[in-house]
Parts: sequence; structure tokens; C-alpha cells
Amino acid sequence: MREVGARPGLGLGRRVLDAAREDVLAIEDHLLADLEPRAQKSLRVLLAGLVGDPVVRVENGREYEGPCAPGPSGA
Repeated sequence: MREVGARPGLGLGRRVLDAAREDVLAIEDHLLADLEPRAQKSLRVLLAGLVGDPVVRVENGREYEGPCAPGPSGA
């Protein structure tokens, strides 16, 4: 995990989210490196669909309604 440095105009929360996104993309790239490009794209689309709603909520500043992230059904 990289250290989150100062970036003018961005709050700490935004910088943390940006750094986390970069880390996740680097991990995805490493894990999917052995797959054909078409399979990589399909798996990325599937993964984005699984985590899309929770990520959108966090990035839009909304907190989860409970202490835990929602399960696969959103509950």
C-alpha cells in the first residue's frame, strides 16, 4: 500500500480512495496477467458488477447504513 501524499485541492478521504483504486488496479493487473485480453475484460466487468454499488456509494460520500458493507444481495 502506498503512502498517501499531499495533493492540492483534494481532501484526505479522496486521496485515500484514489490511492486504493490504484492499488486495486495494480493487483488486478498482476492477477489477470496470464489471461487472454478478452478473458481479462470479461472478468473485470464481472468484478465491477459485484462491487459497483458499494463503491459508488462510498465514492459519492455516502456511508453504509450499517457497520458492515452490504452482502451480495445488497442487504
